Amino acid sequence: MDKEASQLERDHIHSVYEKIAPCFNDACYKAWPKVQQFISEQERGSLIADIGCGNGKYLHISSQVYKLGCDYCFPTVESARSEGHEVTVCHSLCLPYRSECFDAVLSIAVIHHFSTEERCMRAIKETARILRVGGQIMIYVWAMEQNRRRFEKQDVFVPWNPSPPSCSSGEPCPRGVQKSILHKDKELALNQPCHKLDGTSEKELAVRRQLKIDHHPKQGAFCQPQNERRPGSSLQRAVSERTPTTQSRQQTWLRYHHVFKEGELAELIDCHIPELYITQSYFDHANRCMIAEKTEMWKI
Repeated sequence: MDKEASQLERDHIHSVYEKIAPCFNDACYKAWPKVQQFISEQERGSLIADIGCGNGKYLHISSQVYKLGCDYCFPTVESARSEGHEVTVCHSLCLPYRSECFDAVLSIAVIHHFSTEERCMRAIKETARILRVGGQIMIYVWAMEQNRRRFEKQDVFVPWNPSPPSCSSGEPCPRGVQKSILHKDKELALNQPCHKLDGTSEKELAVRRQLKIDHHPKQGAFCQPQNERRPGSSLQRAVSERTPTTQSRQQTWLRYHHVFKEGELAELIDCHIPELYITQSYFDHANRCMIAEKTEMWKI
């Protein structure tokens, strides 16, 4: 199951973002006020990590703190690096940072791309690992209840329809993805030893989600009822059999999201990540959001 989930994320997250990166950079450049406020309120000289930093739109905020960014998408990391930011390529489940070395951590629009609850939990736990005791973490995930979108199910494919013709051809991004420095980053990321997570087994997934693809009349997403699954087929094969013709014809890229119900993120943290104590929960820009503090409890 974990192998299938990883393949799904490679095909409908990592691969997609590498292809749409130029258009995505143009569309996602404005910092959200509450995230900006969180960064600005950190103490002078604080070290902040932006996990899933994308094009680095939060890395320029506040010259009073020092920021490191990371992302798995080569073109967006290159874009952030070209702006002078300190960034690297790595996977969110295996961060190349020492434990308890950051004063604050951002995880903006990252956790909802993991395709099982167990992988979401591991991503949050790995992010909490690098946070010092007393430090703060801010997490944003897409909400199921939104004004502009209607979700019938929580596991959905949301299409990205690029506007510029140069970005809709399906060709790889023309922004130097093959630069050697990025390949060195990838090699480091893939060879980085993962820190063992207490109580977590790679072979024993505590909770598995059945992938159900929601249908959005306005957004063009695709539906895959659970009872149409073939026994023994992988999640990705089931998805691929239903979407390639439409995706190719409409030049639409499908991004996987798990949209969170109210209270779901808090329950996940409260039940599985005791080292984090939630101090704020709120709704912002169609996202379920929370700020949590790392406590001493995890050492007991």
